[in-house]
Amino acid sequence: MQHSRFMNDSIHIARDERRDDKRSLWKHIKSNIPHPKRDYTSFPAVKIGRLGVASAYAGSGIGTYLLTMTKDLFVTDNRTGCRFITVDAYNKPGVIAFYLKNSFAFLWGKDSEERTRIMYFDLLRHRADDAQAAIRPVLDHPPPLG
Repeated sequence: MQHSRFMNDSIHIARDERRDDKRSLWKHIKSNIPHPKRDYTSFPAVKIGRLGVASAYAGSGIGTYLLTMTKDLFVTDNRTGCRFITVDAYNKPGVIAFYLKNSFAFLWGKDSEERTRIMYFDLLRHRADDAQAAIRPVLDHPPPLG
């Protein structure tokens, strides 16, 4: 029915990129990280290497449920010490819309014509209340099995 795989990753922001393509991410980081640590050029992340739901269950909310569980997993006791979740999303309208709906953002614009687009989610934005609201429709109306 579903498959997921995770791996270690990081987001690199070189000094020249702070004024360039990753400017909006840099502004976000700058506003949420204490001053002494703002000079870092790399931030720990966990990458979703593979996330899939059987086509029979597409649109049922299982994908959002899996992402919410993933966010919960990496926020609870911060098992990996990561700040972000990243994904190389297939550059297809439905896939991009799915990640945008789940509060992911584009890392930069340079890959807009590529086969995949790098997207990220800031785990500081994830709260338990938001998680429960996101999975409630799946729990109330689970998809039929078989």
